[in-house]
Amino acid sequence: MGSCTEVSDARVFSSVSLRTACFCCANLNSGLSCSFNLHQSTARSSYPGDSERTLMVNGFSQQRLPVGLIYIHHGLPRHYEARADAAKPFERADVNFDPDPLLHAAEKFAERTSADAVAKSAFEGSVSFSSSTAMAKSKFEYVRNFETDDTCLRNCYIVVRLDGRNFHRFAEQHNFVKPNDDRALGLMTRSARSVMEELEDIVIAYGQSDEYSFVFKRSSNWFKRRASKLMTHVASQFSSAYVFYWKDYFGEEQLLLYPPGFDGRVVLYPSNRNLRDYLSWRQADCHINNLYNTVFWNLVQKGGLTTSEAEEKLKGTLAADKNEILFSEFNINYNNEPLIYKKGTVLIWDKVNETTTKHVKLPNEDSEKEVTVTRTRNIITAHHCDFIGDEFWEEHPNILEDDCC
Repeated sequence: MGSCTEVSDARVFSSVSLRTACFCCANLNSGLSCSFNLHQSTARSSYPGDSERTLMVNGFSQQRLPVGLIYIHHGLPRHYEARADAAKPFERADVNFDPDPLLHAAEKFAERTSADAVAKSAFEGSVSFSSSTAMAKSKFEYVRNFETDDTCLRNCYIVVRLDGRNFHRFAEQHNFVKPNDDRALGLMTRSARSVMEELEDIVIAYGQSDEYSFVFKRSSNWFKRRASKLMTHVASQFSSAYVFYWKDYFGEEQLLLYPPGFDGRVVLYPSNRNLRDYLSWRQADCHINNLYNTVFWNLVQKGGLTTSEAEEKLKGTLAADKNEILFSEFNINYNNEPLIYKKGTVLIWDKVNETTTKHVKLPNEDSEKEVTVTRTRNIITAHHCDFIGDEFWEEHPNILEDDCC
């Protein structure tokens, strides 16, 4: 069966796993008391002065033995299995001890813990086969099997679009100016900047009204491309920034009455054409909504109609009809409306040269010399322009990646 080595501090070998550990007792004239507890992953010795020793194994069983020195059997094969002659070391010591509880506990533990993990952790100072926390954790880790794989397909642009939740009510409660509130639009853009500053793989963002779209570059590997991680991070960063910068745009005149909410969705676009069409769709939606709202609120605020009457008057009208109402009744040329209302806001990264002057002390001279230093930085810039056509993309070719990636 191999040899036994006497130890007085209950140290344990590292060359075999827990399943091969066999503790032998002899020299029963000693006053040593020892407990081996798998829960605490330590073996401790003490001299309490009583005549028995308690052996506790993983909470499964315990045996009380006459006191004696502990011997560690290190001659067993690595995959030693429980068998009838396993009790022989104890029988030689004339100790009335049944090793089955220990072996059974070891078998149960070995089912949950790999031999390699045990060998790695064993004897770097004390017995560290496992801790009760680790065992409890392994017991419940099966619940991870219920998680779904939401990894976004590679070589696709990842678009996260946020929309204000119930913002019609939110705008009314916070007295937004109709049809467009510059404070609210500015706050939305500031919040979007905060998201882009946090997630630098966002190559372009587009916003209008109470929505913002964020485009992650095709090769992005943020959060291992997990859709849930990307969406929740964008939504939480945007929402917290909206609250954080509220006073910068609304001041003390309009306090934030309750926290806003934004829902999000993730959509993948495999080609540059698909992505451009998506952004074009959102900008066309901006134009349609703004034209309607401009006519609607002029009919209510200047035309004296109720909201129901204004809605009824605009039912079935085309863009040309709305432009005619604005011009004939209110002398408003829609083409002269601010671009931010008609086109929305585009945020992109631009390279800019920053020039600074530094005072440099020359060697062997007491005087300082002014030196001009130019550095290139990436900054977020806002644009209110049309990107349905080609001109915008030709001016900013770095936004899109090659389709043949």
